[in-house]
Amino acid sequence: MEKGNYMKFLLMLAVSFVIMYGVMYLNADKFDHVYLNLNRLYMALLMVAPMALVMLGFMSGMYTNKKLKYHCSCWCSSFCRLTVHAKETGLSG
Repeated sequence: MEKGNYMKFLLMLAVSFVIMYGVMYLNADKFDHVYLNLNRLYMALLMVAPMALVMLGFMSGMYTNKKLKYHCSCWCSSFCRLTVHAKETGLSG
């Protein structure tokens, strides 16, 4: 059962990523204005990372594997910290 919870967690994050990526194109006036953009992909990932932390925090009873929960939390928080660091140092362009 525990492995199934983590698979559902990954599935929820993947579906949320696809939805957030699609929502970024809602402001396109014409279909010709829709093109694949690395910045939108990055922003969708940036929205999913803190969402994963919130989900792990509020639903911690469902995810009992402390090692896996720790690694997921570290990955998500590291991604967010690297993004803030890139903005502060001007690495993002």
